[in-house]
Amino acid sequence: MLNYRVKPKITRRNGKEYGYMYIFVDYTENGERKQKQVNTGISVVDYQRNRKKEADAMASKVALDLENELNRRRGLHVDYDNLTVLQLLKLYADYKRGSLSDTVYEQYTRTYTNKMQAFLDSIGQSNMKLAKFTENHARQFNDFLCKSTHHGKTISANTVKHVLCFIKPAFEYAFEENYTSVDLFQRVKAPTVHLKQPTFFNKQQLQTIITTIENDKLALPIKLDMFSGLRRSELVGLKWSAVDLDNGMIHVEGKVLQFNKGELRYYDVLKTQTSRRSVPLMPQAIELLLHQKKQIEINKAKACKLYDNTYAEFVMVDPYGALIKPNALTRKVRKICKDNGFKGTMKHLRSSYATHLRKAGADIKEIQVLLGHSNINTTARSYLCVDDDDKKAAVGRLAEHLDFVSNHGNV
Repeated sequence: MLNYRVKPKITRRNGKEYGYMYIFVDYTENGERKQKQVNTGISVVDYQRNRKKEADAMASKVALDLENELNRRRGLHVDYDNLTVLQLLKLYADYKRGSLSDTVYEQYTRTYTNKMQAFLDSIGQSNMKLAKFTENHARQFNDFLCKSTHHGKTISANTVKHVLCFIKPAFEYAFEENYTSVDLFQRVKAPTVHLKQPTFFNKQQLQTIITTIENDKLALPIKLDMFSGLRRSELVGLKWSAVDLDNGMIHVEGKVLQFNKGELRYYDVLKTQTSRRSVPLMPQAIELLLHQKKQIEINKAKACKLYDNTYAEFVMVDPYGALIKPNALTRKVRKICKDNGFKGTMKHLRSSYATHLRKAGADIKEIQVLLGHSNINTTARSYLCVDDDDKKAAVGRLAEHLDFVSNHGNV
């Protein structure tokens, strides 16, 4: 996919200035660097309000069309008459590239596409042409997904739904572009996903995790997550410039994502606008961060030339300066829970932070802001847990409220 960006540009007409968003696409032709500029027709104000996704989709299409045109000129254009199913999926992923994060794009082009590859292999049609793919194949693929396994377990309905959320639009795109005469996946229904009751670590379990992790190199990020409720990617992406120890605040400004083969990438673009937030620090968290500052200097002196300063900006580094990997945190928390006889994952640290905030008296709006959710329903549905103690306390408050005078036990 060609490099492109959407930026504002001021145009002048009849003595007046107008600000519109333009698409800039960089490309090389015959060894010469060139740039294509296209006016989206979207004003800067409208773009900032609610038309960013529309402009990004437009930019993606302009870049893809230009790339196809350049390939045609070079004799490398796609042969749409002989387009394979897998080529279609790659074509659609590139078409949507402008509106996708790197992680989602990788899922589209690797993880989800591999599911289709496995299905085609299973029916002996590894390089099946799109023209040969039928509605019956679409239904068979859905059945194949529902029976697929991962690490010996049948994949969840939620995973099947995620895969179909890519496959179905890809075939709808094929229909709209006249690559197929019908929308082959139109009648395929994604399985119903039943929302799981959110769970959290109680005080005793949190204490067990703290005790178990005490002398481990992953102690800092796991404890800090317990005390701040940051997402795993935000935690690993935390820089010292975003830590204000004097005022006891963390400013969430970036994230680190881990890709295939352990590659780490830092982004200053977060999941949503509300993800960019400031989180007050508990005294325990301030103590952890002060200790880490001192420990880094000690580690540098000990390791000398072996110390890696590549990640000097980051808080979550190991004794040799290497950035801690998000997946390592996930494995460590899961192992601690398993070894101590209870279930839990890294995400449960975040839901525990939210639930104990509520138990301590915080209201749901405050918790939503601290977690960085754009929708309060996400906070209530997926992160706030109600246990038996909460239910008993609620009924106890009701009993106090309905303090009717009784006679011989009868109200």
